[in-house]
Amino acid sequence: MPDDLDARLQLTPTQQALYDALLEKHGALAELYRAAIAILNDAVMLDRFPLAAHELRELLEKLPGEEVDLGAGLNAKVKALEPLWKQADEQEQASGQEFWTGQVTDALRAFLVAAQAFFAERTGMAITRNQVLVRYLHGLDPAQVKLPKELQQKNAQQLMTLRKFFTEVSHHRLTADEAAFQDRVGQLEGFLSAHLNPRPTEDFEAIDALLREK
Repeated sequence: MPDDLDARLQLTPTQQALYDALLEKHGALAELYRAAIAILNDAVMLDRFPLAAHELRELLEKLPGEEVDLGAGLNAKVKALEPLWKQADEQEQASGQEFWTGQVTDALRAFLVAAQAFFAERTGMAITRNQVLVRYLHGLDPAQVKLPKELQQKNAQQLMTLRKFFTEVSHHRLTADEAAFQDRVGQLEGFLSAHLNPRPTEDFEAIDALLREK
């Protein structure tokens, strides 16, 4: 058993470099990545993709080191909408109509107003999360000339897309096979390695020199 456990904890050189970079810049968050890899390395573990996805989702959520103001919890907001919807639905059923006929009653109008505010706030939270990621990535860029805003937004959106994927898998709302899940993990590792542990400039100069010799 100890040998099997050690095998699960093994990291490839590339994974080790990323783990070290996370440990240096984000401390304990590196263990979330290591835990995800250990889970993935255990081929017989039941439900390992959702379990690994949970660790990676947590890593992405905490990575910027800046809390996103989500206001009241989602469950509380949905519960606040529920009685408004029930009142509108009961009023519609009392009218004798099996389906909604297009008439906007006072009860339905109250629900629609509340729903509009709810979704507007959710959109605002998504924008805020994007802005937090842009600031985080901007701070990682060591270059004196920062990336164009459009590219920063694209990078932030890539992280948000990955976070959504791992969130959906962790909650069992999305099923991914081995190839699909490992592909997303590879995307995340490549992205984080490029930003947390960039190749030194001299490495690129050496590559250019080799290419010129060919």
